[in-house]
Amino acid sequence: MIKKKDIEKGQLVKLADDVGRWSDYVDTTQIGIILECYNSGETKVLAPMPGLIIRYEVKAGDKVKAGDNVVVLEAMKMAIDLPTPVDGTVKEINFKDGDNVARDDVLVVIG
Repeated sequence: MIKKKDIEKGQLVKLADDVGRWSDYVDTTQIGIILECYNSGETKVLAPMPGLIIRYEVKAGDKVKAGDNVVVLEAMKMAIDLPTPVDGTVKEINFKDGDNVARDDVLVVIG
């Protein structure tokens, strides 16, 4: 397993999921988030940019499949659907409709 101390910031790494499928190279400025999610067994859906929560498409306890939209974010006068990258159960909803969020805020946790 990769550990944070083994990776330098800004390095590109190639990641595999638990069944051996390889992803694209990932800039390690995001590696802390990726490793945290991998190590905890939870996946966090992050705000890709500052914006306003228009609405959540799920609630805590809902089952979701990879690709399901979980939240709609308004940013730069556009509505952006944010999907979950994994199958699982919604563990946390961290904001409410109408809240302003910053880039990289954790919007939803899937476990």
